[in-house]
Amino acid sequence: MVTGPAVWFDDADLDWDRWRDLVAPAVERIARAAAADRLGHALLLVGPRAMGRELAAVEIAALLTCPQGTGPWCECGSCRRARSGIHPDVMGVFRGRDATTGREKKYITVGLVRDIVEDARNRPYEGARRVWMFADAEQASGLGDSAGNAFLKTLEEPPPHCVFLLLAANPDAVLPTIRSRCQRLGLPGTVAIARAADPDVETPELAALANGAAEMVTAVRTALTEAAAGEVLALMRLARALSGKDAAFEIAAAACLAHAGATTDAEAAEDLALLAGDLLVVGRRSRVLNLTAERQLLGCLLDWHRGRAGS
Repeated sequence: MVTGPAVWFDDADLDWDRWRDLVAPAVERIARAAAADRLGHALLLVGPRAMGRELAAVEIAALLTCPQGTGPWCECGSCRRARSGIHPDVMGVFRGRDATTGREKKYITVGLVRDIVEDARNRPYEGARRVWMFADAEQASGLGDSAGNAFLKTLEEPPPHCVFLLLAANPDAVLPTIRSRCQRLGLPGTVAIARAADPDVETPELAALANGAAEMVTAVRTALTEAAAGEVLALMRLARALSGKDAAFEIAAAACLAHAGATTDAEAAEDLALLAGDLLVVGRRSRVLNLTAERQLLGCLLDWHRGRAGS
């Protein structure tokens, strides 16, 4: 029997003010699929760790177990308990720690997965469904071969009241047999963080939204939309307007990630995420080398536009 609910993630990972706007399109997409009875029983949530992925998982779990069915961001008692980690129908699956060394285990254990398989047969205690969140589904650091193989049959033929949420930064690092049994939900930022994977590069792109930059973020998104429709001069005007702002590159990256989350075009979303990553890296380099912000911003934006034109 799987032991009861755990404390899910760090408070910063579940910060509504910081991450809600980024993950809202993905959560709302799940809400629409559930309402139309088109939701699979296994979802692979693809996104970088601690960049909204955890909030998306918890909100989806709250949404799917909510007996009222009122949609995302519900404030009923059931949803509040799911967010707090005390809902009996929402379970977190973590690697745990070795009892002898105290170190975090490398994999989710086979024994834990077998307990989940057994427990999944039981009906919900009070919610509309039962939900398990696998905090790390990647083969090398979470759901390895043995545990993954023990989970396959349940993923393929799950009880109708169960949903499994598997979190991963890189879908290609998930066992192919697991990945093929999941509906994939991409969260914005995956490619951006991969491109900006430098220990000295901070990722404050969404902090800009909390610092009074929302109007500027809207302006960036508008310019990107106009440029995609062929109005390249919009990018020049944007670079000029941004260049005098504090955290100009972070503001632009925030807008790119928000835009990526809102679009239904997967290729366009990836290009926007690449642009966000470029902006963060170029912004850091510009500050270190004291380069002209306007020229560097425009270079990133034009590279993105040329890439879109050639796609």
